[in-house]
Amino acid sequence: MREHTVTPHPESQKSLHSPENFRPLVDVITISGPAGTGKTVVGEALAPRYNMDFVKVGQKFRQDHRLRTGQEVVGYAERDVDVDREMDQMQVEIVNNAAHADKKVVLEGRLAHIIATEEILRAESEGRPRPNIVRVLFTADPMIRAMRVQKRYPDLTPEEALAKNAEREEGDLARWRSLHPLIPEDKDIYAVDLQNENGEHPFFDLIVDTSDMTQEQTVESLHQRFLENNIVVENLSPEHALDIFYASFKFSQGGPALQKDMLQYIANEHPEWRMGDDEYQQIFDAFLQKATAYLAHTAQNNAKKVIHPDFSDSIETETKERLDEFRNILNSPRVPVSLHEIMKTIIEKDFRFLADAKSGEAVGRPRTDNGTTFLSHICHYVMKGEATGSPEFDQMFEDIFDHIQRGGLINLDWDEDARLTKVIEFYNAFHPDGKREPAFIAQE
Repeated sequence: MREHTVTPHPESQKSLHSPENFRPLVDVITISGPAGTGKTVVGEALAPRYNMDFVKVGQKFRQDHRLRTGQEVVGYAERDVDVDREMDQMQVEIVNNAAHADKKVVLEGRLAHIIATEEILRAESEGRPRPNIVRVLFTADPMIRAMRVQKRYPDLTPEEALAKNAEREEGDLARWRSLHPLIPEDKDIYAVDLQNENGEHPFFDLIVDTSDMTQEQTVESLHQRFLENNIVVENLSPEHALDIFYASFKFSQGGPALQKDMLQYIANEHPEWRMGDDEYQQIFDAFLQKATAYLAHTAQNNAKKVIHPDFSDSIETETKERLDEFRNILNSPRVPVSLHEIMKTIIEKDFRFLADAKSGEAVGRPRTDNGTTFLSHICHYVMKGEATGSPEFDQMFEDIFDHIQRGGLINLDWDEDARLTKVIEFYNAFHPDGKREPAFIAQE
């Protein structure tokens, strides 16, 4: 085999490890709640994770006011209501400009949810599209909040901190009601039991009680809820794409058609994934380096190639063709892929390894890997249930296993059914105490 060398593309110098693994599907995330609920810490942690700007309303206003007027903003109890009006207008501009900004915004402010709700209602009344906003409420037990606030004011006792919180919130609420008729007269703006005519909270889309959570737990809890509610989505990072692409050679046993179907099936589970030109080049260069190093190692040790197909001398050409296919899958409208078709191809590959196509008699023998006997790569992972090291492939093989066990052979013809039966017979013979329960059976 000819020795291959790889020269990284000159325009591809970015690391595969990108911190921007998630992106928001909203323009603004507001985080509101009383003092001591953890709004700032969580907002500061999540904004960079989603490549969003973090804006702490009070802090930004004080900075802007100081630059404009040269004056400091006075304390909450003494300040003029005009200060509140200015802060409100600043938030209105942030909310309305976020859709056209380079970065989306995490807006942390005690009244941010009211401002956002007013803008939503205003857009509806004017027949404009609803602003793309999600409103989050942080709440916590009052004494727990007081103990957290006490850390900022070590001279206060917990009881004094509790009283300070209550005094501040009462004064704020009185001023805010004069400016925002939306705030009910008999409820706090953070009341969790408010409902509109649709049975939904009128001011909040998500409510998080941080009483019993650490800051880290709150960050991860809210992050998971954002993912579950499609508020943010996970990007396919170059590093992740490389792992999937590299593994696809192993689990397709070098077959381009099966590899394409597997990648398409995985992509269908992640409709938001895309691959740009920069990511493509990074994956291409990194894959060539990994594949070339592997081939050099196996050639030197005269070992059997079990991870990649037997690349010809045109390793760069073949890599490009396969990666082009993957990029096309990700950047085109998703095409349905039948799990049944993938299963049939896997059966065919395992059968060819195990038995003569004409007689059905065994001609191959199971391989041995780390003391574990198995029939082929796919048979090993699908039937024995071993972890592949890739969550996407783990899930796909689990789906294939379930498909077989549910009797997904109704569309197979006799020859294909007989081949699956033969594969299962070999599997049961070599794995009488296999991890799967119940043991594989040939479907009638």
